[in-house]
Amino acid sequence: MHCSTDRSTDRSTRRSTRRSTRRSTNRLTHRPLRLVALGALALTSVLHIHGDARADVIVDQPESPENGFASQEFADFPAYTCSAFDDVTLTQGYDLTSLVVFGQNGVADGWMYNTDVRLRIYTEPSLAASPLATVSGVQVAGALTWDLTGITLGPGTYWISAQVVRPFEPGGQWYWNASGTTNGAHAMWHNPGGGFGLGTDPVSTELLGSVQWDMAMRLEGTPVPAPAVLAILLVGGLARRHSRETR
Repeated sequence: MHCSTDRSTDRSTRRSTRRSTRRSTNRLTHRPLRLVALGALALTSVLHIHGDARADVIVDQPESPENGFASQEFADFPAYTCSAFDDVTLTQGYDLTSLVVFGQNGVADGWMYNTDVRLRIYTEPSLAASPLATVSGVQVAGALTWDLTGITLGPGTYWISAQVVRPFEPGGQWYWNASGTTNGAHAMWHNPGGGFGLGTDPVSTELLGSVQWDMAMRLEGTPVPAPAVLAILLVGGLARRHSRETR
C-alpha cells in the first residue's frame, strides 16, 4: 500500500493496479490506494459558485495545487475510508447558503462512479463523532459543491468533512486540495479503519507531510441577528437541515 503519489504517475499506477487486481484479490496491503496527491491542476478559475447574491463569504481558502489528501468512502475497501477536516470559527450565527471544496480526481472520469458527494459538519475532526448536519451535493470537475439552504449555525468552532462515496474499482480516488491560508487550527485527517497504516485516530495533515495549513474551500452564508441565534440555542439547535438531497 502506497501513501503518496503524483499526477504524472497516477495513470500508470492505475494500470498496474488493474493488473495486480486480476492476479490476486487478497493482497490488499499492496493495492496502491493513496493518501496524498501531488501536483493537482488548479480548478478555481473553472468554477465560481455563489449560493446567494446576498450571502457573505465566511471562509475563502484558495487551493494550493501542490498537494491534496484522500477524502473518500470506499465501499470495496472500507478500511481505507478517510476524510480530511478543516475548522471554521463563527463569531456570530449564520444561515449557510453554499460550500465549495476544491480537489482533484486520481482518474479523470472517476466522478462518474460517485454514489454520493457528502458533507458533514462536526464539533470535532473525527468520523467516529456524530455530525451536526449531513448534506449530499454534486461534483463538477474536481470540485464538490453543496446547497446549504436550511442549515443555521450559531457562534462556535465547527469541523468540515468533505468526501466522495465511490468504489476504488473502477472509480479511483478523489483528493481534497490543501490551501496556503492559515485560518484557525491545522487541518486534520482521519482514517478510522487504519488501512493506510497511520493508526485509527485523527492526525494533523502536517504529520502527513503537508506544508499547507488549511484545506481549499469557500463557505458562504447570511448573518443571523443575535436574538434569532439566541432562540436557536434555547431550543438546543446548533444546526438544522431540510430533508432534501441535492444531486
